[in-house]
Amino acid sequence: MALLTVQTVSLTGADVTVAAAGAGGDTFVNDGKTAIKVVNAHSGDWVVSIARNRACNQGFTHTVEETVAAGTTEFIGPFPRDEFAHIVSVSYDGVTALSIGAFHLAE
Repeated sequence: MALLTVQTVSLTGADVTVAAAGAGGDTFVNDGKTAIKVVNAHSGDWVVSIARNRACNQGFTHTVEETVAAGTTEFIGPFPRDEFAHIVSVSYDGVTALSIGAFHLAE
């Protein structure tokens, strides 16, 4: 499990870089304005799972699951700190040709 470096996106722009998704999952520091970029260069779909650390407003602790279709890029987030806490854990049902990057939306 790797700790992703959170990159900053501002009015001047940013090229959010991605790295290979970790077979054991990845984590990132969350400030409530942090999101992830997931690039699937594989020929099949992959499911990205983001664990909630706290119960939602309905009282349940869900895992957010997003299917990233083959050959697509998805942006997921931001992740409210009251549900996802300070450290967010991300896991995958496969990592072949799957890349991820974390970014902070600056004001």
